Amino acid sequence: MDTPTPIWRVHPLLGTMWKTKSSRFHAADRLRSRGWWKGIALSVLSAYVLVLSVVPKFIEDTGAVAHRDYIGLVALTASIFLLVFSVMSIFDEDKLRYNYMLDNAKDIANLYHIYKLEIDAANKAGAALPASDATNAKYQLAIEKCPFNHDRIDWLKTTIEIDKEEGKPVFWKRVHYVSWMFYDIYFWPVASMIIALVPSWGLLARVC
Repeated sequence: MDTPTPIWRVHPLLGTMWKTKSSRFHAADRLRSRGWWKGIALSVLSAYVLVLSVVPKFIEDTGAVAHRDYIGLVALTASIFLLVFSVMSIFDEDKLRYNYMLDNAKDIANLYHIYKLEIDAANKAGAALPASDATNAKYQLAIEKCPFNHDRIDWLKTTIEIDKEEGKPVFWKRVHYVSWMFYDIYFWPVASMIIALVPSWGLLARVC
């Protein structure tokens, strides 16, 4: 049994709106995840610097005074990463872009569903299809209201969904997407926490 062709594939404007709203929803999800992981990294590094402030006292109590310089270097490294992430969080536009992407995706999704209902109603009544000019004008206005565009990685996720629907192979696109997402969201927060925390484990191993 053949799967019916989605309506958004038949009507060009519906197709355009579907692809745009999907990509912008993906962008909002990605930006939210990236902000969350940056927040985790900032929290971990902040707590880490606070812990390091009491380590010198611990070192003195254990008699391992020779490790003072080492712990000072570790504290300096953690403080640098904390400063870098703090500055990045202040000047990045992730939260602003997230809000714009989400609101814009919702606006376009609303236009999409209204236009789709008009087409469905016309098909059921056997009437002429509604003109797309008015809806297209509203769509263009919605696009212009958003000062940001989704990124290529968000469009890649949309093309994967389209290819899956068409039964096309998506393995290498998935590999590309997962690799790109890892770098975009997780790499720097995870790397900063590892680089900051690993020296501490080395210190504890030497002291204990």
